[in-house]
Amino acid sequence: MGMIYIKQAQQEHTSTSQLPLIAGNNSYLGDLLNSDAPPDKQLSAGFFRQLKGEPLKYKYDYDEMKICVEGGMRVSDGTQTVDAKPGDIFYFHDGDEITFDTDDYALNFFVGLRPKGQV
Repeated sequence: MGMIYIKQAQQEHTSTSQLPLIAGNNSYLGDLLNSDAPPDKQLSAGFFRQLKGEPLKYKYDYDEMKICVEGGMRVSDGTQTVDAKPGDIFYFHDGDEITFDTDDYALNFFVGLRPKGQV
């Protein structure tokens, strides 16, 4: 099996019309790539877009890493709050309860240890 290449993924696959709405009216997330591993070892990668409005409160039932690629957002685990900017990386563990909020918008690339489409 050879490599998989998605040209201009950030420009071509991240608008709100292309990413599924996952919560409220301002949180969007879509998988672009998924590994062929057994379900408990599958990796899913794609983009998460948070727009101004209702904060997203999310409880992880898998491990995930995110990197902020555009905009900015506040990320809180209840004990600390970080103002994320492009280039900042997060590691969320299974069981973490995280709140995402922004005054404008944020675009993040993620890789999660979860099967395709599980949100």
